[in-house]
Amino acid sequence: MGKTVKVNFRIDEDLKKQVDELGKKLHMSFSALMNVYAAQLVREQRIPFEISAVPPETAEKNSNAAAETAPFDDEIIADGVTAEQMKNWLKK
Repeated sequence: MGKTVKVNFRIDEDLKKQVDELGKKLHMSFSALMNVYAAQLVREQRIPFEISAVPPETAEKNSNAAAETAPFDDEIIADGVTAEQMKNWLKK
């Protein structure tokens, strides 16, 4: 990994607390979680989840179908987090 840089951005206070709580469960810092997200952006060359105005039940159905066909669940994404762990986190 190359030289790191400091990035500042604003996030809703309650959302930040929820991310920090999840990070504790995953034994990952907020910074590590953001690095995982950034790595996925670069790897997939797209936002690694759907953003839409589709009703939640339809979006969940599509998400479940995609999760069932996703390969390499044991692939390490970053900081020791597997694709399976990230997939489970995204389902919450």
